[in-house]
Amino acid sequence: MMNGGLDQDWDAVTQADVDAAELGDLIPTGTYEGLVQSYTKRIVEKEESPFFGLPIARLTVDLFDVPVNDSPQTRKYFADVTSAQVRQKDGRVAEPSRLGAQLARHTNTVGKPFGETLETALVTRLRFRVRLSPAKDRYEARNWTDAITAL
Repeated sequence: MMNGGLDQDWDAVTQADVDAAELGDLIPTGTYEGLVQSYTKRIVEKEESPFFGLPIARLTVDLFDVPVNDSPQTRKYFADVTSAQVRQKDGRVAEPSRLGAQLARHTNTVGKPFGETLETALVTRLRFRVRLSPAKDRYEARNWTDAITAL
């Protein structure tokens, strides 16, 4: 069988290789200045979601000066926001609702249509507090947005 000379033993993939691959696209924990580049709106269709039937906007954000191999870089980041105020089972405001309220506050659009909040975010530099949550049990490593604040 022709395989381009690949019948040699291959190096094994190590756990360190797996860990690095899983964390490679994630943002290190920190507070970063950023600018919303775009957003997409959708209605949540998952019936088990507390946001079922409600509108959510996915923000695409450029985060500035994210450390990557000791060199600051601009990195893409995504966060979901909504004007719908939804609470979790424990009574806390759900993350997209909390972030939507923070976005309205820090773009000075409280009381205005949420579409105006989203449009204003496109021209307003903000701070995004990002947390890296490592893989645990059945959950993969991922980023969480802890806060959106003004500069």
